[in-house]
Amino acid sequence: MAIKHAVTNGNFSNESTWNGDNLISTPMRKKCDKGYNDGSGNCCCNCKYQKKAMCHPKNGNIGKGSINKQMGWICMTEFEDRSNKDEYMFFDFEHGFCELYMSR
Repeated sequence: MAIKHAVTNGNFSNESTWNGDNLISTPMRKKCDKGYNDGSGNCCCNCKYQKKAMCHPKNGNIGKGSINKQMGWICMTEFEDRSNKDEYMFFDFEHGFCELYMSR
């Protein structure tokens, strides 16, 4: 039987799990109150599937610019049935939440 323990320090949280033999600790992660606010601090901005979308000088009006300039965010999650394989969602905002959230 696993026992979970969460520690909060300001805007960061740390979870530890005791599995009967070992204490497994996950690193401190940034909590957020700008996305889906259920008090957990979970948000797209601290999800492992969220990546930065960068501009490119050869793009048309959308996303044209230096490759050092960020144009938005991409969610790289894959559905359980893999029906969206190699398809990712673009967002122009960093915060939100969905049922496929996975902490970094």
